[in-house]
Amino acid sequence: MRTSLNEIKQTDDFLSGKLSPEDSVLFSARLLINPFLRLNVSLHRKTLMLIRFYGRKKLQAEIETVHNEVFQDPERSAYHDMISKLFQKL
Repeated sequence: MRTSLNEIKQTDDFLSGKLSPEDSVLFSARLLINPFLRLNVSLHRKTLMLIRFYGRKKLQAEIETVHNEVFQDPERSAYHDMISKLFQKL
């Protein structure tokens, strides 16, 4: 079990560029000779991409919520007008 966790950590460090140049070369060599490791790295990379995508979607939803609260609230129309005027000057 410990070896598996170490490999996951090393894979994550490899993909994020945190390995030393020597360790990175060694890991790359292991990738060439170990198809199981290649598959794990590929799956790890896809997982990281999905996590980033989910984070972006969540951030977009939060921004949309704030936008709706600020720009569609009649009590904040003065703020909306001020922001609109700022962007009209550009």
